[in-house]
Amino acid sequence: MTDILSKLAAHTQNHENGLLPCSHCEVSRCSAYENDYGRWLVGCGACGSHTGHCKTKEDAITLHNSRPREAALIALVQEAGKEIERLQERVDELFWESQGAQMRLEDAGP
Repeated sequence: MTDILSKLAAHTQNHENGLLPCSHCEVSRCSAYENDYGRWLVGCGACGSHTGHCKTKEDAITLHNSRPREAALIALVQEAGKEIERLQERVDELFWESQGAQMRLEDAGP
């Protein structure tokens, strides 16, 4: 489970330029730029995808980094991971309880 969470975290961490990897190809070659009409976009140098046109560079970066579906999925995976850990702890408790019961039966004899 930790491997899955690590991979998810890598996909949602901003790089040194403040941008997430491309949401289409997952390559980290995105950059913000101003077009000839004074509008800002964030585009991927690998696959060519880009955000819509924004008034400011900050708006373009915010739009690019907004990933509500990914954030919701990550939250669900994290919640599932916690539930798996809780269930594993319960399984361990039940195992040791059964071991104790087995030992008491053996000690009690026939």
